[in-house]
Amino acid sequence: MVIRKLAFSNLLVHRARTILTTAAIALSVSLVVAVTSGYASVEAMAYKFANRYMGSADAIITKPHFASPLFSEAVVNVLQKDPDVKRVTGRRETDNIFTDPADKTKIHKQHLVGLRRPTDTRIENLDPTSGKWFDTPDGNVVVLDQVAAQLANVSVGDMYKLIGPHETLDLKVVGIVQKPQVLAEHIQSIYLPLETLQKFADPGKPPMVDRVMVDLKPGVSQEQWLAKCKAEVGAVDPNLTYRLGRDVRKVVDSNLQGVQLLSYLGGSVSMLAATFIIFSALSMGVTERSRTLAMMRAIGAQRSQVARLVILEGLVLSFTAVLVGVPLGWFWLFLLKLKFRHIMPQGFTISWGGILFAGGGSMLAALLASLLPAWWATRVRPLEAMAPSAKPPSRRVPYLCAIAGLILVSVDPLILFLHWDQILAGRVVNPLAMQRQITLAGHFALGLPTMMLGFFLLAPIFVVALETIFGPLVAWTLRLTSSLLRQQLSGGVWRAAGTCAALMVGLSILIAMETQGNSMLKAWELPDKFPDVFIISWASGLTDPEIERLAHARGIMPGNLLPIAVAAPEFPSVLGQSGAGAMLFAAAEPDATLFLGLDPAKGMDMMKLNFVQGNRDDAVRMMQHGDAVIITDEFHQLKHLNLGGTLPLKTDKGTVNFKVAGVVSSPGMDLINARFDMGQQFDQRTAGSIFGSLGDARKYFGADTIHLFAANLMPGEDKEKVMAELKTELAGKDLQAGDVRQIKQQMEATFHDILLLVSIVPFAAMFVASLGVTNTIMASIRTRRWQLGVLRSIGLTRSQLIRLVFSEALLVGVVASGLGLFAGAIMATDGHQLSLLITGFNPAVAVPWGFVTIGVVAVVVVSVLAGAWPAINVARAQPLFLLQGGRSTS
Repeated sequence: MVIRKLAFSNLLVHRARTILTTAAIALSVSLVVAVTSGYASVEAMAYKFANRYMGSADAIITKPHFASPLFSEAVVNVLQKDPDVKRVTGRRETDNIFTDPADKTKIHKQHLVGLRRPTDTRIENLDPTSGKWFDTPDGNVVVLDQVAAQLANVSVGDMYKLIGPHETLDLKVVGIVQKPQVLAEHIQSIYLPLETLQKFADPGKPPMVDRVMVDLKPGVSQEQWLAKCKAEVGAVDPNLTYRLGRDVRKVVDSNLQGVQLLSYLGGSVSMLAATFIIFSALSMGVTERSRTLAMMRAIGAQRSQVARLVILEGLVLSFTAVLVGVPLGWFWLFLLKLKFRHIMPQGFTISWGGILFAGGGSMLAALLASLLPAWWATRVRPLEAMAPSAKPPSRRVPYLCAIAGLILVSVDPLILFLHWDQILAGRVVNPLAMQRQITLAGHFALGLPTMMLGFFLLAPIFVVALETIFGPLVAWTLRLTSSLLRQQLSGGVWRAAGTCAALMVGLSILIAMETQGNSMLKAWELPDKFPDVFIISWASGLTDPEIERLAHARGIMPGNLLPIAVAAPEFPSVLGQSGAGAMLFAAAEPDATLFLGLDPAKGMDMMKLNFVQGNRDDAVRMMQHGDAVIITDEFHQLKHLNLGGTLPLKTDKGTVNFKVAGVVSSPGMDLINARFDMGQQFDQRTAGSIFGSLGDARKYFGADTIHLFAANLMPGEDKEKVMAELKTELAGKDLQAGDVRQIKQQMEATFHDILLLVSIVPFAAMFVASLGVTNTIMASIRTRRWQLGVLRSIGLTRSQLIRLVFSEALLVGVVASGLGLFAGAIMATDGHQLSLLITGFNPAVAVPWGFVTIGVVAVVVVSVLAGAWPAINVARAQPLFLLQGGRSTS
């Protein structure tokens, strides 16, 4: 009871400090709630739309990724006769590319979905906002999503003109559905009867589908049914892919694991800053109450009681902040909902895991932050109650802490740079896989926490060193006597260290993220010689006769059309991962690659690739012979594959070991993949690209038709005009072309926008830390009131006093910047090594000095602004008031 009263009374006496510390923790809690709930909202939107659109099917049947997506609707008829099948639904989906009739320069893309109604009831989960779903498998009726209806300016009852490669259909709008706006703006969905779409997209062909969803009767084993299904359906089409519903959900979960991890890591940044602020506030209290604590010890208080007093104060601060921070986080979400209602029409989803993480994390942060001040409090001796209040700080402590800090900081580099594969060779089945699991889990679970603790222990030596170096410069800049700034921060070294560490968190994270992102962009270069355009056929691809017509089309340079067969073969195993430790690794590790089959000689002539291992002539010869590939440097780093090694891939004919004919630097094909949405053909996570022969693509992956082409144009030819003529020449084929250099510029601009967006988190952490700066300066003023009163009495002006306080704030910014630069450099180096181990990508480190400068300036400005209120407040006080206040604190 007594301990509780003392804790609450101390917090009430120092109201300003209590309010500022609580506000800092509350802001951190609110950021965690907002960030994690924002992720949960995106996740809920994705799952909800997927379930509404596809339903929770027990099995999904499609064509392999390297083949034409279409197969006979007879598969549906076979499955309907299966006594174990409860319901089977076949759909035909295709992308429709057309030129805007009003503006020939604009090209629109629609996603057409054919439904056999009324038996296809899955789509009814997507409720129309107006009208209703059609109940016929044929007929000229249509349901649009909200963006498609808005662009066409139609409503229920109006006629909608569907422009296609073969014909134009006039369809009656019978319903409008609401899709998530962010999805609808990217691509519009048009729902029409299945037979209508089959005639529109595949004229003259038998009924085709590209997706079949199956629901089994209760009690039927999915594995046993799948074995039977493959035998029965294989008689109709042997080249189908079967995926159980739970496996599809696992893929979605795995793809979202990385984003979920980042959401919690983003929240942890602000929580870490709050931890250092709590420590700073509690250390102030112990320092200021050293005489009071000594008197308590003198009258019989035990060490454990004094420790509980300090810990209880930290927990009370944190608990109060949680009560304020959680509703504040909900308020941020409410504001976001008002601003971005079009993106999240269903509203935001509260992440209860994020709230638990914020609440539990803040309480844990308070407990950890209070341990050292509590230990200091237990070391106060009763005789110190009679000792003079002024006692010089120990000179040994900063150096001893610096040694411990350096040891802790070295833990993460040791985890990342140690050759675990060599240490584990002969002890585990797959040393490379185990190395990646150790480094990834060790980095997040051990490396980052020890690094932050290490830099916190390094903060005192930074305070002492940088105060000594920059103190005279700051004094000269603000026209003050340098002796006034002596031990301005080091007089309360732990108080300053906690505040500087809080500011350091945001700056170091900012430097690490921007350096890693900038390095990736700088390394994203195209070869000196690269095709002028890439052409894609969105529909069923081109056959050999059509490819020959395309090669001789006007505008394309003779002999400069390169067909590229695209496949996404899986690795035989995901690098041998298994167990709970592999869950985190699975979010980053791809399970397939992008196989680009082309004519080796022509491909090497049209693309001047930089060979890291091997040479052009030998590589072409080996690829022409067959079963050989050129891999990127990322593969070389990721799987330790070298020239002459083997890369096993799953094919139609089983696992094939492809011989490595060469290693090249990244050729820029990932740009083409992203620009043309080739990723929509793959539901695996693909790792970069490899080059094989067109013959191998046809032999092993069934690439009878080609979707992607590289071409050089005749000098002076207009690309848009050439494409218009090509569409006429190849009537019925949806073709689109893109200049790869423009694609690169667009993707770089998008990447810069993403970097800017994620930089909000470290800047928010800086803002949270600014409250700690205010706390530190107020505590410094409180402990020096007598000194300041004497200085005012002997002639120190208000202006000089304000500048004196600002000098302390400026020094805090300088020390925090130095600490942040050092921490950011280490974190950027470690991040580069982690990226190399996990992805194989090894760009040269490119520091964005402009952004680093912005971060340093932001830290200094935040510190100076945070000192404004204490500076003005103390300058307004009369000298007598300062002298009386100083006497009362002694």
